Amino acid sequence: MTVPFSLLLDLIAVEQIKNEGAEQKPSAQDEEAEFFRLLSYQ
Repeated sequence: MTVPFSLLLDLIAVEQIKNEGAEQKPSAQDEEAEFFRLLSYQ
């Protein structure tokens, strides 16, 4: 049985996400709020 390399990489990525977890990317609103929070920091 041969498995295409790209499929193998996909399966490895899925397994890593399941085992290590994944964080959701911050939304544009979250990034903007963080930017202004840091901007007002003194």
